[in-house]
Amino acid sequence: QAESEMYLYQLWSDPRLTFNATHDTDFHVVRPKFWDNLWLGETYLEGMVSNRIQDPTMPNKFVWVFPNGTLAVAIRMAVLMVCDMNVFQFPLATYRCQLKIRVHSYLQNDLELYWDMREPIRFADDFESDHVELLGTKYGICKNKGSEVLDSACLHLEIRLQKDYSNSILRVYIPSIFIVFVGWLSFWIDRGEVSARVKLGTLCVLAMITDQVGQNFATPSKSAITSIEVWYTICLTFVTAVMVEFTVVHAIDS
Repeated sequence: QAESEMYLYQLWSDPRLTFNATHDTDFHVVRPKFWDNLWLGETYLEGMVSNRIQDPTMPNKFVWVFPNGTLAVAIRMAVLMVCDMNVFQFPLATYRCQLKIRVHSYLQNDLELYWDMREPIRFADDFESDHVELLGTKYGICKNKGSEVLDSACLHLEIRLQKDYSNSILRVYIPSIFIVFVGWLSFWIDRGEVSARVKLGTLCVLAMITDQVGQNFATPSKSAITSIEVWYTICLTFVTAVMVEFTVVHAIDS
């Protein structure tokens, strides 16, 4: 899931709202008490967990009318989107967050939705953080019919995100590499030092298991195998192999 603050801008032309103005860029701000006298569209968002108004004490919907009859509506909201990913690639996966904009009360023959091709999507300069990188976007008109009963107008948006690798490298891969390295140090301990080799091997096995259990809390709760689980299994195999090797050598030597 990914939460983001967004502004949804909608524009359409209504010849009944034309008025004379000195400049074409002049506009009237429509106050909320007059909104019931205008058709403001009935769009809603699909493919999300929830959306909410950012600050109830401040205006979150704005309506403007331009001299040529163009009506502009802006809605400010916080959206919690559902993001898909290839679970096996976790934690180095690419996240695909999808959203649909739909008008369900009209057939597509009566009302159509289009992206403004001049600048359909604009991201804030600080949209990317130290841990998340924006890979790209896809947008267009919905082609596949979903669960809706009516053939209504629909637009789709896909945002592709990727987490920073350095965080996983420092917290997951480097510590587990060190544990395996320390476990393999027992190869340089004299085979007669039974107590030292057993303690070192046991400590490394317990450390690897503890690290893996802790990482499971950050792993998506799905039945599919992830790459991080494969990594921990291989590391645990290397550490356990040290104990097996010592046991075999000690048995032969005895």
